[in-house]
Amino acid sequence: MRAPCAVVRWLKILDLAVTHLSTRTIAGALKKTNPVDHRSSHVCHTDPVLGAATRAGPLLPPIDQWG
Repeated sequence: MRAPCAVVRWLKILDLAVTHLSTRTIAGALKKTNPVDHRSSHVCHTDPVLGAATRAGPLLPPIDQWG
């Protein structure tokens, strides 16, 4: 079973956040992405390549170290 496109896109950003602790890196990656609309490709047809730390962590982690 494959995840919906939104979940796959979230996992890619989450993996970036887990592997690169710099907010500049994450902000830069988000700025480079194209807006998503009905013409966007379906990333749900592929499995995201995730690091071990991302696979072991929660899908919706706290936004900061204080929860």
